[in-house]
Amino acid sequence: RVWNDSSKKINFEQQLVDHVAEAARIPHEQVEIVEISCNEEEAKKGMPGKALIKLMDHVKGLEVMVIQGENWAPESEKLALKSDPRVTIKLRDRQTAHRRKSSGAGRPSNQREHEQVFHTKSRPQELHAQHPEFHERFEILLYDMTQELVVTAVDKGTKNAVGELCLRVDELIKECHRYEDESFERSYLLGKNRGPTSTTGGHGSMLDAESMLLSSPTLTLEFRSFTKQAQNGLLPQQMAENVMLLAQDDISPLRLHCICTGPAFPEADGSWETVRIYISSNYAEMHAERNFLKRYVLPALYVKCLGLRVKFKWADLSSYGSPGLRDDLVKRLDTLSNCRIRTYDKTGQNRNAVFFLGIVGEKQGRHFLPAELKKLEMHNQLHGGKYNAAVKLVKEGASGLEVELQHGCLIDPKNSLAVICLRDPTFTGEKRFAEEVPASVRACYSEKNIKRRTAFAVFRKRITTQWPDHVFHYSPHFLTYAGGETEEVWGKSAQDAARHVKLGGLEEFGLQVNALPG
Repeated sequence: RVWNDSSKKINFEQQLVDHVAEAARIPHEQVEIVEISCNEEEAKKGMPGKALIKLMDHVKGLEVMVIQGENWAPESEKLALKSDPRVTIKLRDRQTAHRRKSSGAGRPSNQREHEQVFHTKSRPQELHAQHPEFHERFEILLYDMTQELVVTAVDKGTKNAVGELCLRVDELIKECHRYEDESFERSYLLGKNRGPTSTTGGHGSMLDAESMLLSSPTLTLEFRSFTKQAQNGLLPQQMAENVMLLAQDDISPLRLHCICTGPAFPEADGSWETVRIYISSNYAEMHAERNFLKRYVLPALYVKCLGLRVKFKWADLSSYGSPGLRDDLVKRLDTLSNCRIRTYDKTGQNRNAVFFLGIVGEKQGRHFLPAELKKLEMHNQLHGGKYNAAVKLVKEGASGLEVELQHGCLIDPKNSLAVICLRDPTFTGEKRFAEEVPASVRACYSEKNIKRRTAFAVFRKRITTQWPDHVFHYSPHFLTYAGGETEEVWGKSAQDAARHVKLGGLEEFGLQVNALPG
């Protein structure tokens, strides 16, 4: 209804920007409407229009100060009584200006042109007709560095067109960056319909001695580069998630403003998806595997996913509960539930599955203290039974590793994409392992408590039985112990010293993990 009315269209676009900015929790300057389209066929299906909107963590700007003009008019008392010098600054697209000159056509109506226009104040008879002094500042936000500034000088009172100046935005910004305070001041010649000029030299550039002698009309301007950004530190991904969440809610402020009827499509063409995987393992016995993953496998997966337009991230909280670091099962479970990947079920429907990698050895893992169980129960009550399953498992004597494995693959297998890596403990029986590794460090690789060892063996068998297609075995071998002398270390020192145990034969393990995105 507003598409053919330019004033209504501008007002509509500004309302849209304001509402989206409010939903994204950022200043409206960081919201840009890239394109708006009104397709008749889509309108028949109930979608009157679509807007492609860009959310930015910052936006660059250029502050322009109009200082003064020189030689604008001949000396005349009669003209001085009518004089009203004015300066207009217009930001426009260079491509648009070229099209208008060559063919008389502007850009397609669905693409927004980021034009901004600023005027100095009207002060009849206050400013000198020949040497007006303005000292007015304007802040110009830059969404496209290929644009240009057109500065026009006129005397509204005498209807005298003094001249105009055309400057490229990218060159102005580069010139600002040359100075410590990000600003510079220049005097420019004003000509009739000048094309784009350089800020540093060439035809129509800054004033030189010869130009002064010619007494041509000039204008002195000051430029300063600046950056605007949100104070809350939100990333563009978080901004978009905030907007999309409200766009899907019928009673959200974004929808109640009657500007947005909802997201145009759940997945915009060309958008990037984020995938997170949760890595679960015991702290001390899996140093070698985690180091191998973080040094070789996970970076390779990250690069592989870039080619699929996917952002790959991982979470590893294995150190929680290690000596010197408090355990937090609530944070573990919340992080695990947020590590997801979009997959498809047998009917072809989307499902948002938990993405989980478990690395399991012989150790059952750390058990929780009564105080930690009490804290978990308190959080469970506050969140309406969200952690019921975890509370039950901890009361039954499950370790932190077992709780994560249960939540990662066994409790809701239909909504989980999990891979469990079971390590063959054969290397712990090697002669060199017994000779080079201190006994206290060797204890990190085996469960000495018979009751726990039996219970964990049953648990491992249960995983293998229930998830045969998602479990694979690997058999590393001992390489060396780089912890120096083989003197005994205990407690925290023993768990930290376990990182010096180097294992070989992890290539098969790495290849299995590397195949996860497929």
